[in-house]
Amino acid sequence: LSLFFGARSLNRHLKAVTMVREPLGRVVSAWHYRCHNPNWDCFHIDGSVQWAERKRLHDDWYVRPPNASDSLPWVSFGQFLGMEHYQNVQTRMLGSDRFPYSPTRVEALDVRRALSRIDAHFAV
Repeated sequence: LSLFFGARSLNRHLKAVTMVREPLGRVVSAWHYRCHNPNWDCFHIDGSVQWAERKRLHDDWYVRPPNASDSLPWVSFGQFLGMEHYQNVQTRMLGSDRFPYSPTRVEALDVRRALSRIDAHFAV
């Protein structure tokens, strides 16, 4: 374990395991996950379509991915990448005390706080 945790003390009473994902893989995964996709939103994000609306539109909603031919609004992957609500989610989670899908910009202070919290609480 000392090789895994490097020079950090193993006496730090770790209470949880948190995996922080590589950002590109995380955003692609979020696009494919229904609740983090603006076409299958579960968090009531502005500009997104609630999953319940999709459910009312189609009987086979649970096996049918949303697409541009639906009568409801549809967001492409490229548009998704430009939606501020879905950007820097991990930084918001670690560096801010607010909902990670908030429409607020991630500032330098948020990044510094996230790095400080990682250094203080994570065994990386």
